[in-house]
Amino acid sequence: LMLAVGSDEAKSNSVSQGKVSIYECSENRRWHKVETFTNVTDPVHDIAFAPNIGRSYHVLAVGSKDLRIFTLKPIQDAKEETGRFDIKQAAISEEHSTPVWRVCWNVTGTILATSGDDGQVKMWKSNYMDRWKCVATLKSDSQGTEATRDELGKIGYKKLAMHPGHTWH
Repeated sequence: LMLAVGSDEAKSNSVSQGKVSIYECSENRRWHKVETFTNVTDPVHDIAFAPNIGRSYHVLAVGSKDLRIFTLKPIQDAKEETGRFDIKQAAISEEHSTPVWRVCWNVTGTILATSGDDGQVKMWKSNYMDRWKCVATLKSDSQGTEATRDELGKIGYKKLAMHPGHTWH
């Protein structure tokens, strides 16, 4: 069992101190810090592991001033002083052009959704070479136009019934 923790503190005590730490639960049910990402030095807004379905490694998304995606591959003969994982930064993107506030994986861990202050939701997917790319961008409609019921039906949306006086939260 693993846990990722991100810090949103603006300043740290040490330049080499990272904002993301990985903890592992031992057999005696105690959490031990096993890794710290020293290359993430900006405040972390959100962090999420991808569901691990059939993969031999872990994928972690970190939202801060930009989006970062890391792979954590277990090292078979790991020595405590060198770390337990081979950590690689699989992607870094500043496509949002504003801080990334939320990261969320689909149920299979193959698509990542991110949102930022730019009012956009971006969908990310990797190819077979583990190169991440934005595959879709959902933009807020600044004009405030609404699609008609017929238009929504044509693009795969269904109108939800609402009773008078009820609002969505």
